[in-house]
Amino acid sequence: MHLIESDPRLSKPLTDDPEASSPGAGDWYVLIDGTDVDAVTATIDKRFDGGILAKSSLISKGTYRLMWDLAKGEIRAPHGA
Repeated sequence: MHLIESDPRLSKPLTDDPEASSPGAGDWYVLIDGTDVDAVTATIDKRFDGGILAKSSLISKGTYRLMWDLAKGEIRAPHGA
């Protein structure tokens, strides 16, 4: 589990417009890595639903699954290299 705070200086649109908004600047994020989506979901429900999250003005959560990965040995060198 990781607690991450965005950097408002870096979390802004890549534009020269000084009036551009910075959605998400200064936000905090909790990142939970796991090998079982049900275990991660149970952790979220137990640790974060209600309590401190209930007092926050905006809460969102999502689940991302790793579809596949490659080990270095599985990557072929370009032809002629």
